[in-house]
Amino acid sequence: MNVFLGILLGLLPLMVFAGCPSPVPEPEPHQGVIRPGTLQIRESPHASIAACWEALGRQAYHQGKWQAALRAFSQALRYRSDEISAWLGVAAASSRLGRRDMAERAYRQALALRPEEPLALAGLASLHPEDPRLLAALEQWQHRRPEAAWLQNVLGNLYAFRDDWPRAQQAYFRAHRLDGARPDYAYNLAVSLDHLGQYRLAVSFYTKALELAQGWPGFDVTPAQQRLRQLQETVP
Repeated sequence: MNVFLGILLGLLPLMVFAGCPSPVPEPEPHQGVIRPGTLQIRESPHASIAACWEALGRQAYHQGKWQAALRAFSQALRYRSDEISAWLGVAAASSRLGRRDMAERAYRQALALRPEEPLALAGLASLHPEDPRLLAALEQWQHRRPEAAWLQNVLGNLYAFRDDWPRAQQAYFRAHRLDGARPDYAYNLAVSLDHLGQYRLAVSFYTKALELAQGWPGFDVTPAQQRLRQLQETVP
């Protein structure tokens, strides 16, 4: 069973990427007489710079470069500390790096900025799958976001943690149906079918996960390969 993802901005060294300029210093305020009709509005460059770092963070994350992604998302937060998507990006990368304390603090920071943010709730649930309040909150969210494949996958993980494999299988199936391109959804579905003794179907979805993994650098194929070989040797 794949576990979900986590977050927080740490004291990280500056990592320079091409394409994200430093902000231009703000000009000194005009000291002359204020005349009617001379109001001047300037857009801060920080928002566009933060967006640039976020884009680089997403690119690094999808390439499986967790440390680079963490640094890029953290740089985005230096310019926009209220950007929830950047906090969530730092969360995912820090969780991949095993920094659970950082992940929890950052998920809570995202919730402080936007209470009941479902991605932050899901991240906390990955760290505290035993908490029934988080499960209940996410079950409520699935009625508001029935098209969210990631949410079904998270619910599947929480049911699997409770050894409720029938409900886990249903949630994983919905996740795979909604987003059939992700190898982790196919793999989780295979695991649930495996636990339910539906070995032939499990073989097909382990195989599917390995096929999809060819275009998904961050997916670890080893568990799927090992279990598939075991089943192919024993299932007629």
